[in-house]
Amino acid sequence: MKKIVHLLPNSVYTVRFIDFMNKYFPKEEHDFLVVCEGNSFKVNKQENVFFVKRKSKDMFFFHKEMFIADKIILHGIFTEIVPALFIRLGILKKCYWVIWGGDLYYHETRVKSFRSNLGEFMRKIIIKNIKVIITNNEGEYELARKWYPTKARHMKAFYPSPIVYENLDFDGDYKDKSTITILVGNSANPTNNHIEVLNKLLKFKDEDIEIIIPLSYGEKEWAKEVIENGKRLYGDKFKPLVDFLPPAEYAKILNSVDIAVFNHNRQQALGNIKTLLYLGKKVYIRKDVTTWDYFERIGITVYDTYSIDKLSFEEFVYIDESLKAKNREIIGREFSEERCRELWENIFNS
Repeated sequence: MKKIVHLLPNSVYTVRFIDFMNKYFPKEEHDFLVVCEGNSFKVNKQENVFFVKRKSKDMFFFHKEMFIADKIILHGIFTEIVPALFIRLGILKKCYWVIWGGDLYYHETRVKSFRSNLGEFMRKIIIKNIKVIITNNEGEYELARKWYPTKARHMKAFYPSPIVYENLDFDGDYKDKSTITILVGNSANPTNNHIEVLNKLLKFKDEDIEIIIPLSYGEKEWAKEVIENGKRLYGDKFKPLVDFLPPAEYAKILNSVDIAVFNHNRQQALGNIKTLLYLGKKVYIRKDVTTWDYFERIGITVYDTYSIDKLSFEEFVYIDESLKAKNREIIGREFSEERCRELWENIFNS
């Protein structure tokens, strides 16, 4: 019997991924090692789920699992696991790296210091020896090859959304409302560039709008700065979301949105964006991120965040019904549970 070991961060996507894997694949073939320090999300304890902290007993178990595994799926290469991988370079030939985003763009975003330079040195050697890079967006694979000297081959896969598309309520109580609800960003990460968007939207301040910004996770100081600016610029029309919401509740928020504006300078918030497109919302992202090219390649229509400066309010809000339907059809096809299962099955059988 083959043994596949997954090394994962403790996040909301991990919760859904483990449930998805145990639904479609044999539990006895998959072990999930969850690095559980410094995060508030909870992963359910199951017979094949193990929590790993950086203490001697856990690390002994960690290295034993790495040794016996036929395949190791690294769900992100984050700083917490880099030293443990670096001292076991021999296992990398059976490692598959699933790009999460922040782990790839750490190359560009890190603050240079002796510690980060050492970490990046180790990461380069690790990534050079990785067998396979997994991402649904080929642009991110190309960036990995550009930034790191790797010959890893590319395989496609994506994570099941924490929000199940088939369960979304399209009717709700939202169709008759006159207020235009604008979602900005997806977290309290400065890469959202919230304040730039708040300034771009300021010309619409006197329209019947409300602006909501999810700030329940990320950097607290940045969240505080965003809230201060939002209240100063928009008053009661600004509504920050500071409490973590279960996926079903968050889906209701997304369903109430009319327009979503994302201003990340890299691929981010893809789960939110896919859900919004499936719900028929008008979505703005930056044209200079790999997500734009990816959506263009599969036929999805999104709008350029930097075009907002030139738009009237009517132009900013309008989206043709046929485009809504087309986006929803493509998202439903390209990111269905069945498609997700097929891609992961290809990886496990490779």
